Amino acid sequence: MYFVSVTTVGSYVTDWMNNGIFGEGWSLFGNWIPGIPVIVESFLSFIGTADWLNSLIIDGIIGGVGAVLGFVPQMLVLFLLLAFLEACGYMARIAFVLDRIFRKFGLSGKSFIPILIGTGCGVPGIMASRTIENERDRRMTIMTTTFIPCGAKVPFIGMIAGAICNDGNLMRPYLVDHTENASGALVEQNKPASYKQIMSKDQAAFLQNLMAAVVSDGTGAKLSDQSYEAFGKTGTAQVSDSTDQTNAWFVGYGKKDGYNDLAIAVIVEDSGAGSTYAVPVAKKTMTTMAIIKASALM
Repeated sequence: MYFVSVTTVGSYVTDWMNNGIFGEGWSLFGNWIPGIPVIVESFLSFIGTADWLNSLIIDGIIGGVGAVLGFVPQMLVLFLLLAFLEACGYMARIAFVLDRIFRKFGLSGKSFIPILIGTGCGVPGIMASRTIENERDRRMTIMTTTFIPCGAKVPFIGMIAGAICNDGNLMRPYLVDHTENASGALVEQNKPASYKQIMSKDQAAFLQNLMAAVVSDGTGAKLSDQSYEAFGKTGTAQVSDSTDQTNAWFVGYGKKDGYNDLAIAVIVEDSGAGSTYAVPVAKKTMTTMAIIKASALM
């Protein structure tokens, strides 16, 4: 059910909607059919609308609606298969077998299917939790499923890693360091600012110790014995829909001279284990950062 709804049938139809209907277009019996953005862009160019209005309609409205509707095929396939599993009694069996184990984590045995699907994509995983009748179990499953790593969550996991190394304080992200006018004079300077305290200092310290153990004694050992102190977690983001390989990931941060210098999230698609493929990328990035910092202090 997981592979059919997320990585095979559902993925094919989703790609067709994203790249075809809401993309460049698709070929039907040798005839090229343009997508909605192409048709609308041609019409707007014909009537001579402003560039900002073109961007608003094509990138904002059509692009935003298309991104949401792209999940509809996966939802349809998913709920069709869930209905089949309910009818044949499989859901009741798997829920009974796993209920004792999942109860230790505050979850229901029926949480198994949403969590499994969440490894491929969090949206259908959350939607699958509708089969859980108990409202408390359903809410706990939704909150847990959102923490199951998939490719789309990697940037947010990186932000959480930054909050952990900052004693639980999540900083407000920004892309532009400063703005200058045509003569080179400084117009605006962005500075680090706190957004929210998402965990206590004790909770952050506990997670810091766990991430340090991953580097010193676990799968992130390639980051040990460096000129900086590294903390992190390795894993698998999701199963690729094109090969039997997995997408390796690493999330963590580096500290040098007592200062938290870098929070990093790495994903290497169609590769393998995180310790083999993602950790070396993180190591190279952290080492380069340490060299840059050392050069700046000289």
